[in-house]
Amino acid sequence: MCPRFVRKLQIWRCCMNEKRLFLSHVLAAAGKQLFRGALLGGGGTTDVGFYYDFHLPHTADAVELQALEQKMRELLDNGALRQYPAHRAEIRRRLEEAGEGFRVEALDALPDEPADERQNLWLVEGPDIVDFSRSQLPTGSDLALKLETVSGAYWMGDESRPMLTRIGGIAFESAGALSAFEEAREETASRDHRQLGRRLGLFTVAEEVGKGLPMLLPGGAAIRRELERFIIDEELTRGYEQVYTPVLGRKELYETSGHLAHYRESMYPPVTVDGEQYILRPMTCPHHFMLYKSSPRSHRELPIRYTEISPLYRKERSGELYGLVRIMSFHLADSHIMCRADQVEREFLQVLDLVQFVMRTLGLEEDCTYRASLGSPDEEKLAGRGWREAERLLLAAVETAGLQCDTAPGEAAFYGPKLDVQMRNIHGKEETVFTIQIDMVLPERFEMDYQDSGGVRRRPVVIHRSSVGCIERTMAFLIEKYAGALPLWIAPVQLRLLPVNDAVTAYAKEVMSRLRRLRLRIDTDNRSGPLGRRLHAAREKLVPYIGIVGPKEADGATVSILNRDTGRQTEYSLEELALRLSGERNRRSLELGL
Repeated sequence: MCPRFVRKLQIWRCCMNEKRLFLSHVLAAAGKQLFRGALLGGGGTTDVGFYYDFHLPHTADAVELQALEQKMRELLDNGALRQYPAHRAEIRRRLEEAGEGFRVEALDALPDEPADERQNLWLVEGPDIVDFSRSQLPTGSDLALKLETVSGAYWMGDESRPMLTRIGGIAFESAGALSAFEEAREETASRDHRQLGRRLGLFTVAEEVGKGLPMLLPGGAAIRRELERFIIDEELTRGYEQVYTPVLGRKELYETSGHLAHYRESMYPPVTVDGEQYILRPMTCPHHFMLYKSSPRSHRELPIRYTEISPLYRKERSGELYGLVRIMSFHLADSHIMCRADQVEREFLQVLDLVQFVMRTLGLEEDCTYRASLGSPDEEKLAGRGWREAERLLLAAVETAGLQCDTAPGEAAFYGPKLDVQMRNIHGKEETVFTIQIDMVLPERFEMDYQDSGGVRRRPVVIHRSSVGCIERTMAFLIEKYAGALPLWIAPVQLRLLPVNDAVTAYAKEVMSRLRRLRLRIDTDNRSGPLGRRLHAAREKLVPYIGIVGPKEADGATVSILNRDTGRQTEYSLEELALRLSGERNRRSLELGL
């Protein structure tokens, strides 16, 4: 996803790493002056800032951060740090004299060079500090900086080594740029689907259930259900056949496919039942291949398009788990198209048309880019015959479609090249949302075939594809794209009714019953207390429409509707309201029209 503030973030992440690295040394010097007994670990840069690790006798706090920041400014203003080239031996001697054992170890970890060559090293020296750098650094004195974080970091990233204190900050080319970044970051935080998920009651993660296993509350379940209905109905109109397959498969199934050899670390270990080993499936394709092989196939039957909302299970490292984006159990809108070679381009283009339709319907099209993930240049690494032909077919289809497309050699799956639809999340990290893949390897491994017009048995080509992607991940992107203010058709609650007093409660129930019969998601807040408090609560939940029901509305069989996005309030008859709400829902409009 690339909203305005993410685009700015990409610009800020360039060109200033060396200046920020110098600031990490200035931070080290400030720490040596303010923290008695501190030892230097090492520093570095982040996308927007810098950090330095210290071995401290105590934990730094917010007050000390302010003092450190002030000391850094003084050191910069005075030009207190000097740099000059030096031999490794000289730097080592100076560090040993200063008692900087961690820095000596870091120096010794650098690659060796011939003794008679001057190292590309620079001694960094200032009040109370001796340090080194791999090269001369621009001073960074013109940058606007701010210290912000205190965290822990194991020395050398090794959990068996001492825990150091990492102090970090941000730095930009001007005070204005720093201020703009902070504003953008606040907006980013306000869009984070994890925070919005809690605030809007969409999903939760329970320690007792486990990390990476989010559970959808009724609001989140409504979003998922709407996405599933949307894609299943659309696929059925496009000639797909819906199937259901089990979440387990015999270990041998994944040995045949090659998934066990290539993705073992991402797969759950087998469970043994009556002497047979079963695996929670990480993908659906082997099951769909077995459906294809369940009866003889003729060329007249092709293409066969199987589709399924597939529960899948993949292990993720604890540090990589992230909201609804990186999880250990998810649901993929998955499909496999078995077709003849002469049908591949047409089927590929039809899949692309479906994916683009989905992007437009969800309002994500402007945020997406395309990437052709191709095989390694090393032919020996390609898994099986037909790999290069699959790549040729994919690139030909991409050219026919006229796509502006990056290429990524070496990023393909082991069984075929793919077209990936990429998006950036609110933090600027690129994620794959939808994929279309051409596969001539697995049909060979599974001995899939069909009889051509001359009676010869031939291998089909398989197109693997997702349409609305991983449901949970797509939910996360939508929540962040719209900052929780979802379009009517996917909003968890589409209209909230607020009766102004008990006398109109019966009429409010009548309105709710009438609209729910149209499968609209309506609820009523008839708690006691001021109307303004309930209005505020509905606005906090980002409900698209708020319906005010008072004596006037009850007498006239109307509802006064407040539009979330425009703030406009309009009175509608119950019949007109039903027609307009259901019409907006059925059109899957991205804007509120009432």
